[in-house]
Amino acid sequence: MNEVPDTPHSRKRWIAAFTAVMAARGLGLALFPVLLVEAPVVLILLSPILGHLVLTGALLPAWQYFAAALGGSIIQSIVAYRFGVVLGERAQVWLEGRGAATHAATTRILGWMKRAAPVVLIAMAGTTVCALAGVSQVRARVFYPAMIVAQVAWVGACFWFGVAVTDQIEVVLSFVELHVLELTAVALALVGGSQLWKRWRQKRAAGA
Repeated sequence: MNEVPDTPHSRKRWIAAFTAVMAARGLGLALFPVLLVEAPVVLILLSPILGHLVLTGALLPAWQYFAAALGGSIIQSIVAYRFGVVLGERAQVWLEGRGAATHAATTRILGWMKRAAPVVLIAMAGTTVCALAGVSQVRARVFYPAMIVAQVAWVGACFWFGVAVTDQIEVVLSFVELHVLELTAVALALVGGSQLWKRWRQKRAAGA
């Protein structure tokens, strides 16, 4: 078992930390166009998702890319895992209640985690999966090596793919540069609208 103290203070601390991770990823999505053009390092620190990694792989020197991408993704994964460990099943309820995953998806992943946790962590290296690894009480000695292998593999694959399609990415970047304000406004509206929709669904479910 993972020996993490389950106290109200500890729970609040990890809820706050995981909320900050999710907020950072949301901010990266909302400001994606302007960050891609002006601060690609900040983009992958905030939101090291596959699309962002592929696009920035062609824009940044390798050392900057790997430092930011691995640093951001590993830290976020650790926070997600500890969040799951400390809250247990309440973390699953938290994820489902805030629209991070459906109940069917979390139940399916938890079942897979019990059978082959390292394989699941390497194949699906996201914050929700890391949180569910904590919920499933995957041992730290299993989680950390698998998570690091996963992040290195996915970050590396995205970099090399981005480099391979540099010409296409330059076309995308040129378009974003020309329309950065409009695209940022659209991204803000989409992310904001998505959050409002999730909250409306939560209130509706709570009132049902």
